[in-house]
Amino acid sequence: MSLLTLIDQVPLYDTIREAKIWAKQYNLQGYHTHYFNGIKGYMGGDNHQEITTALQNGIQTSLDAIDQTIGVFAVTDEEINYYQQSAASSQSQNLTPPPTSTPQPQVPTAPPSQVPSYTPPSTGGGSSSGGGY
Repeated sequence: MSLLTLIDQVPLYDTIREAKIWAKQYNLQGYHTHYFNGIKGYMGGDNHQEITTALQNGIQTSLDAIDQTIGVFAVTDEEINYYQQSAASSQSQNLTPPPTSTPQPQVPTAPPSQVPSYTPPSTGGGSSSGGGY
């Protein structure tokens, strides 16, 4: 599934499903077809007059997260900005204050002078032969 091209800033998809999902954000119904590079493509909306009017009115219905995973539907600058602003707005609305902290019990620790130190064993500095011939 993919976006084939844009015709007058309207996406042409290779599936009816994608065309209808794109059209949903403008409250358009149906689809029509075009050929691009010998491939039959699908465009949301019954005709270009209907689409032009809908585009002038802007996005009417946001696509949900599931629809957005199916394909690329924010293809014009207006659509891209709309969804970026929607995402930023929902992120700021979903911010919750940090939980109130409850005092944590203190775990006793040994003073540094009583913490045993670790010294790795020496390697002996020997050499090995390569198994020579």
